[in-house]
Amino acid sequence: MYRYILVWIIIQPLYADLCCITIPVMEQYATTIQEFPQVAITNINNPNYRSYYQQIQPGWFRRLINRFSANTNGMWNSYSFKDLLKQTVREREQQNLAGRPVAKIAIDQPIKLYVVGDIHGDFHSFARIIKAWHNHGVLNEQFVLTQPHSYIVINGDLIDRGAHSLECIYLALILMNNNPNRVFYLRGKHEDHEFWLDYGLKVELKERLHHFLSSDAEANEIPLNALIRRFFNTLPLALYVALKSDPLNLIRISHTPRSNTQLYEERFDDFFEQNLDAPISYYDVQKVDVTPKNPTVKAIVTTEDWFHGHTAYNGLGHMMQDKGSTAWSVVSSPDLLYQRYYNFSLDAYAILNITIPLSTSTIEVWNHRLQSTHPFAQDGIFNLISGLPVTKDFNGQTQQPDIVFGSTMGLDRGLATIIRPIKVGLDIAVQEQNKQHGIDGHLLRAFIYNDDYQPQFSRQNVERLLHTDNTSLIVLPSGGANLNAYMDLIKDHTVSVFFPVTGNSDLRDATLTSLVHLRPTYANEVHALMHYLYNDRNARRFLIIYQDDDYGIMARDAAQEFFKLYNITDTLIIPLAIDQTNFKQELKKIRNKGIDAVGLFATSHLSREFLRKKGIDHLAGKKIFCPSFAADPKLQQFMNLHGLKAYFASPVPNPQTSTVEIVAEYRKLMKTTQRPYNVFSLEGYIATSVLIDAMKHVPLPITGDALINRLEQYKNYDVKGFKLTFDASTRNLLPYLWINTGDKKDWVMKTISELAKR
Repeated sequence: MYRYILVWIIIQPLYADLCCITIPVMEQYATTIQEFPQVAITNINNPNYRSYYQQIQPGWFRRLINRFSANTNGMWNSYSFKDLLKQTVREREQQNLAGRPVAKIAIDQPIKLYVVGDIHGDFHSFARIIKAWHNHGVLNEQFVLTQPHSYIVINGDLIDRGAHSLECIYLALILMNNNPNRVFYLRGKHEDHEFWLDYGLKVELKERLHHFLSSDAEANEIPLNALIRRFFNTLPLALYVALKSDPLNLIRISHTPRSNTQLYEERFDDFFEQNLDAPISYYDVQKVDVTPKNPTVKAIVTTEDWFHGHTAYNGLGHMMQDKGSTAWSVVSSPDLLYQRYYNFSLDAYAILNITIPLSTSTIEVWNHRLQSTHPFAQDGIFNLISGLPVTKDFNGQTQQPDIVFGSTMGLDRGLATIIRPIKVGLDIAVQEQNKQHGIDGHLLRAFIYNDDYQPQFSRQNVERLLHTDNTSLIVLPSGGANLNAYMDLIKDHTVSVFFPVTGNSDLRDATLTSLVHLRPTYANEVHALMHYLYNDRNARRFLIIYQDDDYGIMARDAAQEFFKLYNITDTLIIPLAIDQTNFKQELKKIRNKGIDAVGLFATSHLSREFLRKKGIDHLAGKKIFCPSFAADPKLQQFMNLHGLKAYFASPVPNPQTSTVEIVAEYRKLMKTTQRPYNVFSLEGYIATSVLIDAMKHVPLPITGDALINRLEQYKNYDVKGFKLTFDASTRNLLPYLWINTGDKKDWVMKTISELAKR
């Protein structure tokens, strides 16, 4: 008799879990706990619910009952949670999923993917979404998928910020165990690299599950720490969908974008072409094997970093292309951060209808407003690949081949604070043109690769664009040494380069006929600044501080040319090493020198350090001027903060106030994603718009030679109010530049041809 009772006690918690937790039980449990507990929140990005957990924590007697009767407290039971977590971890580790896996579904018929974005511990939001699936016949009351060829994808960041991460994990475990190989909980930022140890899940485990610790446990020990780590370590980083008949063209779902360096599909060996008859297959990306054939990610569904801009106003966002992939974001929960700062108060999910061919696949968003009595409703449907809306008369599919171009940019190092905004400008120009069905039905696809401002990586990226992405059109690449790394390909017309981000005079060579510039040279910029300060601001005594490298030396040489032109001898020129931190000798030279204007020809960091050591008070009333490569937002903020008067050269007019048509258009598009205006994103937008305009006027298929031939014909050519004239001697299109005077009004425009005249 006692033996049977003991067996019942051991198996009952898990048995009760699997049999007794239903969607109605989940709903009922949600009514017993608070969605947004009223606690003091000092950091809305990481609220501390410790006092709330202490209020809802059951006493020892209730925990004893829970231990032997799993269905006594509705859905939640910490012992059942632990047992189910342990069972799931054991099964997944037996499947060799521990590590850094990715998953693949190979299909020969259409499937549906129900995708949940960031939930962030909002159990109530997650429960409402699951209830909506039940209402629509996707799930039965036992959390079992009822539709054939349907899947659920939880796209990471299920935990933290909200008050009920444990219940969210529990729901995910129930779904996964009730639907083997049909529910995917993907690893997000908060699940990866033990990120959660600095967020709410750690506090929740310690406060709500402390009864799992032994009596001699250390004060900082975390209950179920090992199990949680092991579970997260089995979650895939991405889910891919591939056609069995065409396995190298893929749809990817992952919390991280393609621009993140964690996942390189070209390093997955032949994973995408193998095991096509298996319902699900996995690959550990730590192997890093070279792929014999290069796969193409046609579209990616990911999350969105709303600190840098957002498009998912209704739960689904059409983002900028990600390494040539059409990019979508899904945000599912109205957590407190999103409510307060982004006015987002929706529960939302996406449905991916993956079809054969992939070009007819769609993505749709369903949402429900917080506190509303109305049910979830569809709020938009789009072609997954083209991004175009689907209507009764149009499936969003474009029949024409894409127009492909690319770039190699220093997005993480070097002048990243300049290059990243330039990429933003490029992206929004491409996206806006594609919303208009591209160019005669040909969508634009831009493959942008990071080179960390290293010439060897620039070369590799250009080779990849040529041989993998099949394009020879290079747009807005990093200049200088990076451009020289593939100069042989420019000289022999293998690639055509448009509007490199450089003011290097050495690259303004009339013989480089596969290269066209838009921005002025650094010499032009320095001459314009000094011309303005000398003639309009009466500056006579100049101090030049230059960074002792190619950038600084070019600017220094231009300043010396100006001194000769105006017979200026009362000058002081001082070099700085790029990694210099001690400026005693330089400051000693300056101390007794009366100065009107200070030319800073150095990167933002070096300039700020020098200004700090020089002493802000000593610079009051001085006219500080900088070429565009030094016009980093951080340096401008530093100047403004300390009340310093600074003048910056700019290749474009004032992005805040200019009435030029193309600038007004840029502001409108930037505003839709709540991104700040600046000269660099405007430069990227104008440059890409100029290229797109040229593409509209050359025959298909578009070639570099045809585009360059057209640009060479420009004489006062108007692109939405922006006038361009080609100069064959410098291969430059822009005949003028602007000086940012620090005023809110339009900046001073200087014509380049007039700068050499006194």
